[in-house]
Amino acid sequence: MTGEWSDIVIKDQDGRCATNGDGGSPVAAPLADQVRVAAADVVRQVLDRLLGRTYSPRIRLLSIAHVVEATGLKKSTIYTLISQGKFPKPQKNLGKNLWRESTLIAWADRNDPNDWR
Repeated sequence: MTGEWSDIVIKDQDGRCATNGDGGSPVAAPLADQVRVAAADVVRQVLDRLLGRTYSPRIRLLSIAHVVEATGLKKSTIYTLISQGKFPKPQKNLGKNLWRESTLIAWADRNDPNDWR
């Protein structure tokens, strides 16, 4: 990113170039350069942190009742589709069949009847 932020201009709230406080003379060039470099460094650090993050959503597990409600399919249809390999298998958690919400969203995206691709 070196050099991309070299055009930063320091301005006041009204859009005028920043001054040194005496009411009119511009900030000394060396000071303006230091501020520009510091601002560019801050922007670079913020962007690096934001772009380097991995989004990790909270994992939501859904019961069969929630899956029926979300898909509009009957419970028996869901289990038939699972046996045919056409619907995601649940994972056992404390003896219950639970589905990851993200898995169902991905399945719905792949099986969208309105998708003409």
